[in-house]
Amino acid sequence: MFQNFRYFFRAYPEIIEQYDRFFILDDDILIDVPRINKMVEFASTYDLKICGPAFLPGVSKISQAETRKKRSVLLTYTNFVEVNTPLFSKQALLKFMPFFDEQLIGWGIDYLYIWCNGMHERKSYAIIHDIGRTKR
Repeated sequence: MFQNFRYFFRAYPEIIEQYDRFFILDDDILIDVPRINKMVEFASTYDLKICGPAFLPGVSKISQAETRKKRSVLLTYTNFVEVNTPLFSKQALLKFMPFFDEQLIGWGIDYLYIWCNGMHERKSYAIIHDIGRTKR
């Protein structure tokens, strides 16, 4: 997924320049346009560098406990956003892409983009619990 995005990022900088947020989704993620718009709204309102929607228990595979959807919670700040659904600010994306190597396939990319944008940031990364996501 990031290999394809890297090609697009390099080939079409004029398109990248037009947008403030980039939602890079794995091909097995089910999310509709209203929830995507809500994600962008949350990211903008809370000035998040990188965020992702929460996983729904019983529907999605939950690899990290902090990504599990919590009831009555809008968002939780974190230092981890799952690699299959990150929503980047343009600034965060621009800090990450020079370090991305296309030999990286999945594992570790999520840690790399946090590292590139400041591992110790306290309110820059979040899981949005008001948005659930599902996998096919």
